[in-house]
Amino acid sequence: MVVTVIIGIIGYSLYTLALQYTTPNNIAIIGLSQLLFTIFYFGILTDKEPQTPKSLFGAFLVLVGTITVVIQDGFTFNPGDLLVILSNSLAPFANASVQKARKHVKASTIMCVRSIIAGVFILLLSIVFEEPINTVFTSTTILLIIINGVFMMGLSKIFWVEAIHRIDISKALSFNSTGPAFTILFSILILNQLPTTRQILGLIPMIIGIYLITAISSGKKKSFPID
Repeated sequence: MVVTVIIGIIGYSLYTLALQYTTPNNIAIIGLSQLLFTIFYFGILTDKEPQTPKSLFGAFLVLVGTITVVIQDGFTFNPGDLLVILSNSLAPFANASVQKARKHVKASTIMCVRSIIAGVFILLLSIVFEEPINTVFTSTTILLIIINGVFMMGLSKIFWVEAIHRIDISKALSFNSTGPAFTILFSILILNQLPTTRQILGLIPMIIGIYLITAISSGKKKSFPID
């Protein structure tokens, strides 16, 4: 239930709202800040995951990169970027619950329950607060919805849960940090959105920081992965 509420309902709702105000590139880059919140909650506040000076410096670089992307000219903030950060600040608690749940049930079961409960709740919210859909769905729109459901909300999440169940979390985190690069690539190819100078400047210290955090012994297994 914790996973459903934090990720399925609150998390996806915040990300959907964020897309109305910010770009996919910003969302992907700022998404790396989940690791920052994970270290802060479970490494600094509670000491469940003791950190080395190197990993703490890496977290500092992630913070610098996040601030670089979020703060705009005149020290203003994009509301979409703030919504993504809010979602990321809640994610570590859900990720801890996911890892515990996977010890008892399959990843497909976790995703099925989460999707059904969250889907019904979000549908009710859309009926109450959103305007009725009065446009005709084209074949392209339907295809994009199917791709999003099958790959983004389905297979990718199942693969992630199974990955952290089978390999070291350090390896999984390293692979996961490549996400923004692919997002930027497809944004260029599909949306014709080139990355801004600020996005590039923010991404560089974040990648270095994540490398420092995840460059730990493969024998050590972190307990609180990024979703």
